[in-house]
Amino acid sequence: MIDVVISRYVAIGGGIRAAVTDSFRAGLIVMFASLFPLVDSSSAQIISTATGAHMAGGKVTVTFFGGPMATGTIMASGTTGTATFPGSFLFTVAGETSVAEWTLTNLDSGPAARSITSVVIDLMGSQSLFDDGSLPSTPLSLGGVAGASYLSGPAIASSGELAPWADPANLGDMFRAESVGWGGFMVPAIVPGGTAKWRDDTDLIPIPEPTSAGLLVAGALVAIALYRHTALA
Repeated sequence: MIDVVISRYVAIGGGIRAAVTDSFRAGLIVMFASLFPLVDSSSAQIISTATGAHMAGGKVTVTFFGGPMATGTIMASGTTGTATFPGSFLFTVAGETSVAEWTLTNLDSGPAARSITSVVIDLMGSQSLFDDGSLPSTPLSLGGVAGASYLSGPAIASSGELAPWADPANLGDMFRAESVGWGGFMVPAIVPGGTAKWRDDTDLIPIPEPTSAGLLVAGALVAIALYRHTALA
């Protein structure tokens, strides 16, 4: 009889402990739900000043007359972004993108060398976005450049932004890529050894830094682990 009473007491005590543990965890889950919106915003904020270096991780793909293509990844050095494919092209943007010269040089050589007819700059893997300057303007993005603004070299035959930025903050002026084309009837492309320069504009998507709320969440996760260990001891 005594053994039965003790067994029932232990069972009831275990149930109470389990209930308290579940209640504690539920409370922490509610706390997380209130903290996470502070850590993971539904949309990003834009910084209007960006350099060529912020384009690092993006891809530059040029197309030569007749169809051959070459792709290089943008690398950062100081405030400069550079992409190249040996023997094919060199692309550079030095300093603040809205005032920098965007430069593309045709490195193809030899008897079969071809002209560059277009370039696509894809910033998907970078912190940068193209800003076409259209209205309404995404908050904090300020002005922009629609397509590419000619500076020197062969005349630009076509240009335009591609792949709209899929974020709720985008009001229609932010894009992930851009294309620029040269050549056509009586219009030369970028010949071997030639260089084209234009003006453009990108904005920056800042990488969020840890917040006090994030630190609280991390601490709460540790508390759960410790409480669970104590409860099961």
